[in-house]
Amino acid sequence: MNEARLTGTDRLVLARWLPWMLPPLLAALGIVYEVFEHQLGITTKNANFVMEVLVFGVAGPVTVFVALIYMRRIIQARAAAETSTALLNQSLEKDVAERTAHLEAAQRSLQAQAERLEEMNAELRQLDHMKSDFVALVSHELRAPLTNISGGLELIADDARHLPPAAHRTLDIIQTESARLHALVESILDVSRLEAGHLQLTLGPVSVDAMLRSCVASLAAHEPGRIVLLSHGSIPPVWADETYLSEVLRNVLINALKYSPPDDPIIVTLGRLDEHVTVDVTNRGPQISMADQGRLFDPFFRGSGHSQPGYGLGLYFARRLLDAQHSQICVTSPAFPGAEDPGATFTITLPIATGELD
Repeated sequence: MNEARLTGTDRLVLARWLPWMLPPLLAALGIVYEVFEHQLGITTKNANFVMEVLVFGVAGPVTVFVALIYMRRIIQARAAAETSTALLNQSLEKDVAERTAHLEAAQRSLQAQAERLEEMNAELRQLDHMKSDFVALVSHELRAPLTNISGGLELIADDARHLPPAAHRTLDIIQTESARLHALVESILDVSRLEAGHLQLTLGPVSVDAMLRSCVASLAAHEPGRIVLLSHGSIPPVWADETYLSEVLRNVLINALKYSPPDDPIIVTLGRLDEHVTVDVTNRGPQISMADQGRLFDPFFRGSGHSQPGYGLGLYFARRLLDAQHSQICVTSPAFPGAEDPGATFTITLPIATGELD
């Protein structure tokens, strides 16, 4: 077997058995020679001398020398391998120790950050609670004087025939602004109660078809002929709170009227999709950008480029109320691609009243 082709395992096996193989090998060599010399008698005196020199003086020592050199090389290679393995183990242990220390430091840092975030969250929750309490307190305190102001304005309006035209106009403006402020206070109070979990909902079967017709009739007193109601098929009752669903529908319809050109109708489509009833409110008007669509239902958000008056609470309150009633609202814009007034469609999805929802 060629030494260059021996594997590390072959060399270890050979080195292990070589001390046991070498003496029998030399003994066999001597026995063979003695057999040739004494039993077969085929050698002469000179040949016998030469053979003895070759066998006992050369072959034996050379064999032992080669075997010892080979074993020395194997022992050196094994020592070098053990040294290399020891150095590699030390390097690995050092790397493991460094990485373990790094991971422990990172874990401590993450733990500290988590604790800090928890503290900040607790502070934010406390601030949010204080904000809600403050808003509710201020709104509640504003309600009483606003009620007194509205009552006084009504008394003045009952006897307004004696006032000059300029006073009439001023009185109308004051009444309009007082009503707006009263609506804002009521919205803020409702939002505060909803966020605090104090807004009580009474869920039950509601005829959304009849409710929409009532809302349209109510708004038609101020915007006659502006809202067109379309109904596809038989619409079953939905599971909702009658009072707050009516408020949501009014908010969405008023929002559509506000941003639609005065001569363009608002299309309200009532339909059914699987186990839900859908209400689509489509208006022509400015397109709502994708960036604004993502924030349209956030509190106090006002879309870019819109100059209509408002506080940014109507759609936020509508979404929160619908969430509490297991319903949804979303917006799609443009509703009329390529048109001068591309507009938008607000879609309300309500569950059909098949039983109480958790």
